[in-house]
Amino acid sequence: MTTNVETFLIQKEDYVLSILSFGVAVQMLQGVTGGSRDELSSYIAQQAMAQLDELTPEQIQKAVDGYFQAKALGKDGTAYINYTTGDFKFHVTA
Repeated sequence: MTTNVETFLIQKEDYVLSILSFGVAVQMLQGVTGGSRDELSSYIAQQAMAQLDELTPEQIQKAVDGYFQAKALGKDGTAYINYTTGDFKFHVTA
């Protein structure tokens, strides 16, 4: 599965999970280093941006495709694909 779009929406839960994960990382570093929340948040964001800058367009696309693949298959083996163009539902068998 490959998507050729520059922007896409992620599920609300994934967005909130990302924010909460960032907050947990900051809290853990704060407990270890004693640094301020603002300094640590800035540091983590700068490090992430530096890593993003090193990725090739192909590596970025691979990460995006992995997100879509992970979200397309439900726990019950049913694949759900809901981009903004429509809904599809089918059962995947091994």
